[in-house]
Formats: sequence, structure tokens, C-alpha cells
Amino acid sequence: MSLTGELTMWADEVAIGLRRPRNPHASALLLAYQPHPGLHFGDVVFTGVTDSRTDTVHGLAEDQALTLLDLYLLRINARVPVARRL
Repeated sequence: MSLTGELTMWADEVAIGLRRPRNPHASALLLAYQPHPGLHFGDVVFTGVTDSRTDTVHGLAEDQALTLLDLYLLRINARVPVARRL
């Protein structure tokens, strides 16, 4: 599924049948890019753009990969409770 003109997310099409857990991060990311994304289950893989003329899948550029990692880590850190001072 093309998220943008430069980013593609590949999802496991048989994840539900294999009883894989829901992937809340992939579902949230799709919600940001798609009007009616639905839920995604199992693992996903991100690549660069796919050239429809040649079916060539391009890898992520370094800045794309780092941006995805930063967004993921920021989201994870936002959910970690802060230790309370006594």
C-alpha cells in the first residue's frame, strides 16, 4: 500500500488467518495517510516507492528510515509512564 509518493508499507495479507495480533502502530500510521484505513495485523515492512512500470521496489533512503525510527521511538516514549517523585 502506497502511503505517500515515496513510502510504501507492505502488510501481511494472511495475518488475521494466522491469528497475528493487531499492529496498532501500522494502523495509526495508516490513519494519518488514508481516509478509511482499517486495522492492520501482524508485521509490516517499509520500503521506498514502487515503480509501477517495472515493478521495481526501491529501498528506503537513510533520511526516510531515520524519520520512521524517530517517529516510532517518540510514540513509544510518549506511552512510558514517568516515575513519580515522592
